[in-house]
Amino acid sequence: MSSQDKEKYTAKGHTRQIFFWVVLGWYDILARYRSTTLGILWIVIINAMTVFAIGFVFASLFGIELYNYFPYLGTGYIFWIFINNSIVEISSSLTSYRFILHNHAVTPMSVLVRVLVRNLIILIHNLPIIVALLVLYSNNPLPQALLIVPNFLLVTIIILSGCGFLAFACARFRDIQMLINAAIGVLFLITPIIWSAEILTERAYIAYLNPLTHILDILRKPLLGEMPSLSNYAMSLGIAFICIVLFFITYRYSEKKYIFWL
Repeated sequence: MSSQDKEKYTAKGHTRQIFFWVVLGWYDILARYRSTTLGILWIVIINAMTVFAIGFVFASLFGIELYNYFPYLGTGYIFWIFINNSIVEISSSLTSYRFILHNHAVTPMSVLVRVLVRNLIILIHNLPIIVALLVLYSNNPLPQALLIVPNFLLVTIIILSGCGFLAFACARFRDIQMLINAAIGVLFLITPIIWSAEILTERAYIAYLNPLTHILDILRKPLLGEMPSLSNYAMSLGIAFICIVLFFITYRYSEKKYIFWL
């Protein structure tokens, strides 16, 4: 077999692996709710209850009308769940699936894809909450809303590459996972999810210096009928570039070593 044939065979094998683990990501969701009556609908019910509870309470605290607050909160909170779960689960995926990686000929990339797909499926099930809030409380024009497609693709690239880098780092240095778990709660508080950056007045820089603010804005603003700012795109593209470079370097360095760290 020539070197070119070997490369084609390897690429085909990697593609099949990733497709197989995409299917496993779907079965992860089914297994989680297999013995329940409502099944996957519990995802929607729990998050809808959370959004409406936060909405009624914080709209009163901030003195904001529900008509303006619910779309802002709903889009921010649902996308935050996706970002939050992806960061925590993908960064720990190699250690979580170490027994499979030790005993089966699978690539680490396929494991990362499995966890990402699982969280994408959860996000898809939560989308009816966003749609319902936009229909009931918002009148967003279609042109801006269409930006969600390329913007979400950009965010997915950031998450997969950035969290993939963290997955190898967590496999090598286990304390990093503890740091991520501790930081994620703080990030929720300093990211404008249930509050807006404008209410910070002179301390608004706390929100604008937070990369997650810009990532969340390029997802949320189009659905609210707004155009993301140039700083939103500049920050997001910069983060994507850094994450891709870090992931590529880390993957090449760790591809044959990570198995000994698990």
